[in-house]
Amino acid sequence: MIRFCVEGAPVPQGSPQLVKRPTPRILLDSKALRAWRRTVEVLAKSTLHGLKHPGYDCPVTVSADFYLPRKSKTSMFDVPATHQDGDLDKLQRAIGDSLQDAGVVKDDARIVEWRARKFYGDPPRVEICVEEWEAL
Repeated sequence: MIRFCVEGAPVPQGSPQLVKRPTPRILLDSKALRAWRRTVEVLAKSTLHGLKHPGYDCPVTVSADFYLPRKSKTSMFDVPATHQDGDLDKLQRAIGDSLQDAGVVKDDARIVEWRARKFYGDPPRVEICVEEWEAL
């Protein structure tokens, strides 16, 4: 099992955007996303090497608890369930790609089960656990 925590406000993986000027091109991610993914990757690699773990090349379960900053004092919910808080699936995609880049999983297609949740929390962070998948 590989378990680690990444402090900082989680950044969702964005959707591709078409920019028409000055020349047409597609932007895949933001500077904030690149920095966030790099932070996750560095901490994942450090944890992997500290445990002397080779990484997973088998089906895995990834658990991720996202603690997001509260953007409004008058939120209508006790958990981050509005558009401004970010979509859970986009937060997961950024983590999955980072785990692959770090070598925690050979390919993020090896993730066969996700257990992901969003909460408000201070400090903002994501707590991640990767383990070999077990059939029920």
